[in-house]
Amino acid sequence: MTDRRAIALVALILVTISVLTGFRLAAVTGPLELAAQVTLIVSFALLAVLDLRLAVAIAVLELALGGASGRWTVFPGGFSGRLLLDGIVFAVALWRLVQRRRSGQPLVLGRYTVHAVAVGVLPAAIWIPLGVVNGWQPQDAWGDGNGYLFFAFALVLAALAVDSDLAWLRRWLLVACTAVAVLTAGLALMAVFVLPDFVMVRRALLNTLDQGGAISLSDDHLRLALGSGIYLIVGLALVTWEVVRDARRAWPWIVLLVIGIALLASYTRAFWLAAAVVVVLVALVGLPRLRGAMLAAAAGGALVLGAATFIFAAGWSFPGYLYERIETTVAVPDDSGNAFALDFGVVSNAIKIHQARVLLGHIAERPIQGWGFGAIAPDYRYGQIYSYELSYLAVAYKTGIIGLLLFMSFPLRLVIDAVRVRLGRIRPALGVEPREAAVPIAVLLSLLAVGATNPYLVASFGLAPIVLMVCWLDPFEIRKRADIGLPP
Repeated sequence: MTDRRAIALVALILVTISVLTGFRLAAVTGPLELAAQVTLIVSFALLAVLDLRLAVAIAVLELALGGASGRWTVFPGGFSGRLLLDGIVFAVALWRLVQRRRSGQPLVLGRYTVHAVAVGVLPAAIWIPLGVVNGWQPQDAWGDGNGYLFFAFALVLAALAVDSDLAWLRRWLLVACTAVAVLTAGLALMAVFVLPDFVMVRRALLNTLDQGGAISLSDDHLRLALGSGIYLIVGLALVTWEVVRDARRAWPWIVLLVIGIALLASYTRAFWLAAAVVVVLVALVGLPRLRGAMLAAAAGGALVLGAATFIFAAGWSFPGYLYERIETTVAVPDDSGNAFALDFGVVSNAIKIHQARVLLGHIAERPIQGWGFGAIAPDYRYGQIYSYELSYLAVAYKTGIIGLLLFMSFPLRLVIDAVRVRLGRIRPALGVEPREAAVPIAVLLSLLAVGATNPYLVASFGLAPIVLMVCWLDPFEIRKRADIGLPP
C-alpha cells in the first residue's frame, strides 16, 4: 500500500508544477517563483527517496505532456523543470543500485542496461568535446548532445525492477499517452469551435512553454503538430493492443476516437503514415489471422471516424483536407525557385531536399568522426542552426558513421529482440505474452520512421518511448532467479 506521505508529496508536487507553469505563462519571476522552485526540488527529492515508482510516474507523465523542452519552469542557470525531475530520478535510482551492491546483494542490470548507458554516455563524452575543439559554441555542443544521455534512463528501470516487475509502468505509459491525446484533441476543439483568435494559445505553447512543433489555423484546416505528438503514435500502439487483447471493452475504442481527432489535427503526414503502420503491425503481429485483419480494419475505422467527425463539425471537406497533404508528399519544387511562395507541403519538401544535400556534402568531408555536436552547416540557407529535421543525416553529420551506428544499435537491437520474443526464441518481461511483442515492434519501427524526417530522436522526450520498450522485453531473469535462491 502506498505511503500516505508519498500521496501528500505527489499532491504537493502536482500543485507546485501547475503553479510554476502558471508563473511561466504569466511571466512572473522573483521570490514567489524561486520559493515554488525550491518547494519542487525538496518535495520531489523526498518523493523519489520515499517511493521511486511514484517519482518515475510523474517524470514519465512530464516527458509526454511537457513537449520538446520541458521548460514549464526554468531554474537559475537555465536548466529546465524536466532536467530537474529526470536528474533527481536518475540520481536516486543510481544510489539505490550502488547501495544494493554495497550490501552484497546481486546487482542485476538486465539485458539492455549496459548497452543503453554506453549509447547514452559515449556520444556525449566523445562528440561534445569534439564539437568544442572544432570551434562550435560550447553551449551549442552541450545543448545538442546532452539529450543522448537519456538512454541511461535504463538504469532507472533496473532500479525499479529490483522491487517488482514493470507491468505498472507499461500501464502508466498508456495513461500518459492518453493524456496527450485528450489535451491535443481538446486544444483542437477549442481552436476551431471556441476561440476566435488562436494566436495567444500558439504563443503560449510554442514561444513561452517551448513545446516544439508548428501551430496554424486557416479557413480549411488546423495544424496542431506539437512535439508531444509522437506520444499519439505510442498511445495508438498501446490502445490497439488493448483492442486486440479484448475488443469487447468500450474504453479502448473511445481512446481510439480521441487519438483520431488528435492525429488529424496534427496535419502531419509522417504521423498519419506511422498511425497506419502501427495499427496494421499491432493487429497482424498480435493476431496473425483473419481476426487480426478485421481488428486492424476496425481500429483504423475508429481513427477515421474520429477524424471525420471533427472535420465535418468544422465545416471542412474531408477529401479536400486529406488531398493536399497526400499530394504534397511527393511534390518537388524547383530548388532554384522561391520555395516560400509555394504550398506549405511543397515548402517542407523543398527544405528537406536542400537540407539533405547540404548534410550529405558535409558528411562526405568527414565520414568517420563527424564534425562534433553543435555543428552548424554554414551553407544551409534556412537558418544557422545546429538542429536539423533529417535526424539520421544530422547524427551522421555530427558524429560520423561510427556515431550513427552506435546510436542505431540500441533501438534496432530492441526490434530484433521483440521479433525473437514473438517467435518464442527468448523470454519477454514478466507478465508479457509473446503476442504482446507487437507493441514494441510497432512503437520502435514507427518512431524510427517518423524520426527520419523529424528531430524527435535526439532529445529525451523522443528517446523515452524507445527506452521504455525495455519494460516489454527485459525479464530481469537473473534477479528473479537469485531472489528464489537459484544460481544465475
